[in-house]
Amino acid sequence: MQKTIVFLLIFAMNTVAANEILSENEMIKRFLNHESINLLLKTGESIKDNSVITSSYMKNPELSAGYEQPFSGNDSYTAKLIGIGVQFDINGSYSLKKKAAAYKEKQVEYSIREMLFDRIFSFRFLLNRHHFLSKKYAIMEKMHRDIKVLLSTLDELVTGGERSSFDRNRMRSLYTLHSVEMSRTMAEIAALQEEVYYFTRSVGGVQLKPITVDNITTIMTKTMEGNSALLRQKEAVSKADVDVKVAKREWIPTIGFEMALKKENAPTVSPEYGFELEFMVALPIFDFNREGVAEKNVERIAALFEHEEREMKIEIAVRSHYKKIMELLKQRGELNFSTEKLIDNAFILYREAESSIDNLINTISESEELMIVEVELNEEIRKEILTLYHVAGFFNNKEISDSMREVLQ
Repeated sequence: MQKTIVFLLIFAMNTVAANEILSENEMIKRFLNHESINLLLKTGESIKDNSVITSSYMKNPELSAGYEQPFSGNDSYTAKLIGIGVQFDINGSYSLKKKAAAYKEKQVEYSIREMLFDRIFSFRFLLNRHHFLSKKYAIMEKMHRDIKVLLSTLDELVTGGERSSFDRNRMRSLYTLHSVEMSRTMAEIAALQEEVYYFTRSVGGVQLKPITVDNITTIMTKTMEGNSALLRQKEAVSKADVDVKVAKREWIPTIGFEMALKKENAPTVSPEYGFELEFMVALPIFDFNREGVAEKNVERIAALFEHEEREMKIEIAVRSHYKKIMELLKQRGELNFSTEKLIDNAFILYREAESSIDNLINTISESEELMIVEVELNEEIRKEILTLYHVAGFFNNKEISDSMREVLQ
């Protein structure tokens, strides 16, 4: 397994010619074709089919049969061979239940969309980390080559008696520690690459386009209009409203009728057959179903409160991430440094005995750290932007949005 991971890492970093450097959009298209996504959608549809029951305008027909015989012990009896009875939706509760079922269906649809949306963003976070960690490794790899060159030159200075072996050992220690740090970074990249390969069958890297942020007004508008969690909760509130109306109508009488085929037998007459037509009126509950109405009102208030609370939390989170992004962009704008020839100049000073080995090693470490800080800052900015749109509940990438829409159709 370890050999496989290392192979994938090496292959990923050396197969640009094999056209394996894919765009984020192409990676997500492959991700959406993975069997785990198909399983997610099938599971969601199964939940939808089993949780949504639409009501008819009448109750299901009722079949009945019966037998009557007096205690006198004679041979007379009355038998109801078969009866068919139906009740009508006089109070409108069954049609309202059908409307409530439609709201329930929308809730399940938004839940499926929300689950898929979360999966896509989890994969985008994975690609984001893989991309910037690979950039960090590239910096470390270049620095490692530079340290190796310096170590080779230092060997010559030690051999020529210009520098002590202590200085060379210090540089070798730096080289060894740097190798260990590179191995750790390589292992993390390999683990991420294994995840990417599992979903996309790609052993290459990902090319991320620059990502921009809409203004906060546009973000909030789109959030309130298209956030799946908010839309699902709105459907829950609408369903709760209908449930209250149903409860208020439960006490209203319903009318039904039954038609039956009967056979009557008496000792003195021949058996007779006939039809019986019976009308039924269910008596109202005289407390007007107050308990049921109160219970549904509590559920409605809870659904409304949950919607308002979720809306508030999403708005706070969106504004918080937006502010953080603005601060990070400001920090990036204040970064103004160049490490070009910094190490070369430090080595010249060291070779001319104008600087110590400690200063040279510190310069090497600081130069690498400065370059990595810039990469990590860019990674954090992009991660915060992705988090912002994840919380907001919509994509800022039309192609990804279209790909998700196609999968859901």
